[in-house]
Amino acid sequence: MEQKYGYFGQILWVDLSSGTIEKEAIPDQFYEDYIGGYALGAKILFDRMPPKSDPLGPNNIIGFLPGLFTGSSAPFSGRYMVVGKSPLTGTWGDSNSGGFFGPAIKKCSVDGIFFKGVAQNPVYLLYDGTQPHLLSAKQIWGLDAIDTESALKEIHGESAQVACIGTAGEKLSLISCIINNGGRAAARSGLGAVMGSKNLKAVVLNGKEKLSVYAPDRLKDIVRTYNKKIQADPNLLLRIMAKVLPKTISVIARLKFKLKVTPDLWIMASKEQGTSVANAISSETGDSPVKNWKGVGRIDFPQTKSQKISGQQFLKYKKKSYGCAACPLRCGAILSVPEIGLKETHRPEYETSCMFGTFLLNDDVLSILELNEMCNRAGMDTISTGSTIGFAMECYEKGIISDKDTGGIALQWGNAESIKTMLKKMIDRDGLGDILADGVKRASERIGKGSEEYAMHFYGQEIPAHDPKHMPSMALTYNTDPTPGRHTAADTDFFFDVLSVDKIMKEIELPRNRTSAAAKMQSQKIVVALTQVLNALGICQFGFACGRMPVFDLLEAVTGWKWSYGKFIQTGLRIQNLRIAFNLREGINLYLQELPGRITGKDPLRDGPHRNVTIDVDAFKKQYCNIMGWNPETGVPYDATLRDLGLEYVIDQIK
Repeated sequence: MEQKYGYFGQILWVDLSSGTIEKEAIPDQFYEDYIGGYALGAKILFDRMPPKSDPLGPNNIIGFLPGLFTGSSAPFSGRYMVVGKSPLTGTWGDSNSGGFFGPAIKKCSVDGIFFKGVAQNPVYLLYDGTQPHLLSAKQIWGLDAIDTESALKEIHGESAQVACIGTAGEKLSLISCIINNGGRAAARSGLGAVMGSKNLKAVVLNGKEKLSVYAPDRLKDIVRTYNKKIQADPNLLLRIMAKVLPKTISVIARLKFKLKVTPDLWIMASKEQGTSVANAISSETGDSPVKNWKGVGRIDFPQTKSQKISGQQFLKYKKKSYGCAACPLRCGAILSVPEIGLKETHRPEYETSCMFGTFLLNDDVLSILELNEMCNRAGMDTISTGSTIGFAMECYEKGIISDKDTGGIALQWGNAESIKTMLKKMIDRDGLGDILADGVKRASERIGKGSEEYAMHFYGQEIPAHDPKHMPSMALTYNTDPTPGRHTAADTDFFFDVLSVDKIMKEIELPRNRTSAAAKMQSQKIVVALTQVLNALGICQFGFACGRMPVFDLLEAVTGWKWSYGKFIQTGLRIQNLRIAFNLREGINLYLQELPGRITGKDPLRDGPHRNVTIDVDAFKKQYCNIMGWNPETGVPYDATLRDLGLEYVIDQIK
């Protein structure tokens, strides 16, 4: 057998209905065409899943896939992806997580684990790299995700890696997620409910296989040189800037200075505060949504409040830094918060802090720490959860729901105790919490009374904590990516103007002058393609902001492949178009749907940094289609585009 580098050329299939488990060989060409991660998952699911499958039925397939680089020492390569048809949106679903579970898949000598069918009783998969087994999960069914991981490690050893659902997934909450390493979450798309519907409590891996790479010594040299830059001590000026910036951002924002994060500043701030460094900054600049998207940060949640939940506030509880596999940055942190009885908990990310803080006008930092822990234990997406509670608060404010509906909970803006109590009801599916546990779209449909006006979602998925009025191309991303309403799906304003993504690779060719809409959309096309490939490689997006990354050198050292820039972009476009084809075959065309008016400023805000700002998303979409080779009236890829990308096999199916 020809030696394979960077991958094993096989996947594991688990049929939960019959209990059979078998390996399947994957041709080498699949990896050159789709790389790995969710791109390989998209190919497998498109080929194997019957169209129009019920997301919570036996025909839905859920897959766990590491990136192509995952399991090697390539920087920032510790990611794994979960794929399946989303029960929240009915579209292509994927979610991405860090920690150490991704490399554990490779250590079992497979490039992915796929589950189909439904187990008669609760089970979990145990795979130590020799013989996989389905074991009874009866004793752990009902445990939260963190207790589940602890129980399984006690049985199978501390070296075992666990991805599991909590009680939210068991109860089929459509905003439930999958948890690993005590607080890393594959959170979006509601895929925790897919595991719950299959009676699959957990996946436990403890293999020992070592991944072969093409040029191990060369890889060591590349990694050592790159990591040395990231791990260098910051200079005094950077330390001062990191401390001063959140406190002076109000003045900077009002003077309308363009804030662009340099790689050195990003590295310094991330090491110290992680993504929580944005908590106070984003509220002032207008990046954070406020009061269910109808408020203004500097008015409704001014600096006197936002500073109370800034990243600095978490530092007093920090026990140690936390980094995922192969991460030189270590932007995570483990905290100890004795005031609320938390001996160990993960530091909340920006998205969590915003959606439970700024979004709800909640400046109680201890409550945000507690809410984050509650969601980690239940296995519930913090973005969707915070958004759903914000929807309920506005319904309460408008008199659409009353104290009778809430069970006596005063769902008032900024009321931390009410937020915690309602989250507990959502986790338990108790009363109004049962209605809210499936997200804002279904909650508004059940509540009625005009509440649909306040349900901020796109095609069923709650909008994350980045306002497109602050970064206009984010609206295009929310509207056109196959996973609706996703901020990590790549948009040119964030990646180009904030993170300097044009400096991530020396080979990249982004337009320098993006003043015209056509040039901006050309940039969007490249950023989208770039993101698909880097995701499939298993590279964390936070690495994008750390300066030049030798991606092509790493690819050759890991696999032996010598790719051109053109092939890199072509492969990314192939991945994106295949994910879109999945939705079209399901009869879903996100291009024809509209974002809520609050998101795009159709009813403009009358104050703040986005005063009178309205985004012409339709104009963006038409320009984007012309660049992407799609019909600008329908958003459907032209047959010629699909043929050029090697996707001719999808043409008849999507018609």
